[in-house]
Amino acid sequence: MLPAFKRELQLNELQAACDAGVDALVAVYHSDHRELCAHERDWPFRIINILEIVGESMGLHQDDRFKQLKIMQDADQIVAECRDLIAQHTIDAETARNVVVKAMLGDQPLPLTGGRVELSRSDLSAS
Repeated sequence: MLPAFKRELQLNELQAACDAGVDALVAVYHSDHRELCAHERDWPFRIINILEIVGESMGLHQDDRFKQLKIMQDADQIVAECRDLIAQHTIDAETARNVVVKAMLGDQPLPLTGGRVELSRSDLSAS
């Protein structure tokens, strides 16, 4: 689990973006994008990786499948959506589910708000 100061930093970043009325919060580091992208469902702006902008400037587009899956916040649904890829790589479904829970859904330092736009400071200590 991340220290409280890191969770507070992320909350401040999301709140500042909301207060500024941005239409997209751009993460420069992949790890930041991985931690923040699921928050797109709860905040009034998109959360994108800087490489999406670079790609679009070159006329390229690739859907952010990681973000799509992480927004689901349901390990069973994610495994079901990826069943063909899991089978292609001969990965045991239970192993895949455990990895999804630990590495994808567990990589959520700041709690999702379930539709609320703002988190309280007490939400930081609850996670």
